Amino acid sequence: MQNCSLTPQVHWAQRHHELYLRVELSDVQDPEVTITENVLHFKAQGHGAKGDNVYQFQIEFLEPVKTKPICKVTQRQLNLTVKKAESLWWERLTKQEKRPLFLAPDFDRWLDESDAEMELKAKERYPFYMLSCIDVEWKVLTWIRYSIWIPLYPLGVLAEAVAVIQAIPIFNSTGRFSLQLPSPLNFAIPFSVFLQLYLVLLFLGPFVNFRHLYKQRKRHLGPKKRKMH
Repeated sequence: MQNCSLTPQVHWAQRHHELYLRVELSDVQDPEVTITENVLHFKAQGHGAKGDNVYQFQIEFLEPVKTKPICKVTQRQLNLTVKKAESLWWERLTKQEKRPLFLAPDFDRWLDESDAEMELKAKERYPFYMLSCIDVEWKVLTWIRYSIWIPLYPLGVLAEAVAVIQAIPIFNSTGRFSLQLPSPLNFAIPFSVFLQLYLVLLFLGPFVNFRHLYKQRKRHLGPKKRKMH
């Protein structure tokens, strides 16, 4: 019987709305997982680096989370999903700046949810997240991370709009992809009509995205609020 507390290896990743923790324990039995006062408490019998023993750990999260984690046990590991109280990207997992030794990034899941990223923006994002994994902040890279969208997104929207406008006369002249209505209407709706509607949405949609990006930039690059003691 060992008196010292054994800690399993834990890998983590995130999305804007939730956290993923992979506990490296096989043949897990009787897992106890609770969240109280924003601290995750874990304890379980399983086979880890120190053999078949009881393993446990605690994690105090950087930001508020919901108190009902989702636990899924497999033969090789235990997976935890923790919902964030607010949908945003965290700079790190723990409240303490120094990362615990048992905690490491899960690079297999270390992805950003945004599916509308440009290639250049992706190139600066991944170095930013790589540095955040080891609790290192490079102010220049942080500024680029939350500012590069200012020139790139409008240029992307403008380029797409130009391509659509140039395509409208082509579809008008060829009649391709027109929607033929059945009798008695017997009328064809040109595909260019749908392109024109898409142009309206193309200029309205980005305003919602720009607002989100501006709030994100203001939160990370704006003046920090000092806590009153």
